[in-house]
Amino acid sequence: MNGRMKYLVYLFCLLFVVAIAPAQTSPVGSASVADSVFVFQSPRPLLSEGTATKPKMLSTSGVEVLFSGSGFGFGGFYQRAFGDDFVGFVSAAISGARNSSEFESAYDPDTYQWYVPGKVNRLYMLPVTIGLNMKVLQNELSDNIRPFISAGVSPTFIFSAPYSEDLFTSWSHATSYLRGGVFAGVGTYIGSPNKGSLGVNVRYYFIPFGGNGLESIRDLPMKDFGGLFLSLSIGFGR
Repeated sequence: MNGRMKYLVYLFCLLFVVAIAPAQTSPVGSASVADSVFVFQSPRPLLSEGTATKPKMLSTSGVEVLFSGSGFGFGGFYQRAFGDDFVGFVSAAISGARNSSEFESAYDPDTYQWYVPGKVNRLYMLPVTIGLNMKVLQNELSDNIRPFISAGVSPTFIFSAPYSEDLFTSWSHATSYLRGGVFAGVGTYIGSPNKGSLGVNVRYYFIPFGGNGLESIRDLPMKDFGGLFLSLSIGFGR
């Protein structure tokens, strides 16, 4: 019995060693290595290279109203953003042009109308403004207020119609001129660029006529059709 018991004890120990041998020889942390099989890896990049830094290209069109010493004008514009700092634009608006001393101070009893003494021509101008706005103080103000400075060129069509004719019939006798010009100004965008915005601009135009100028009032020719202009623009998003 003693010999048989000793044999059974040896057999039990051998089976125990064989049973626990894989657990003892496995390296520490092997469970964490096996778990790495379940780590998720996307088949494509979650964020394309350059997406975070590539600026959106926003384009906007809308209407524009001009105010100056010659009265007011009306037109439209188109603009496109290049990066975060620059906006290129083109606009065209027609307005009147006159001397600052023009007032309807005389009355004609034959036509029952008031008129401007000494006026010989009705003058109109249509500047085609091509320029670039550079945003400033972007980190100082909210995204809905974006001030800028601007500069560019402004080829301008000038029309002269005889004052002696009726307002509408005088256009059949009108003469047109084309003059070059430049401008500089400041302004701000108000509102979200993606939902349309309001633009306020103050620009100074230099548009020389050349030669002896062009008469609106007799003996008082206009030699520069530029000056200070205030414009309000309403954009309709992209």
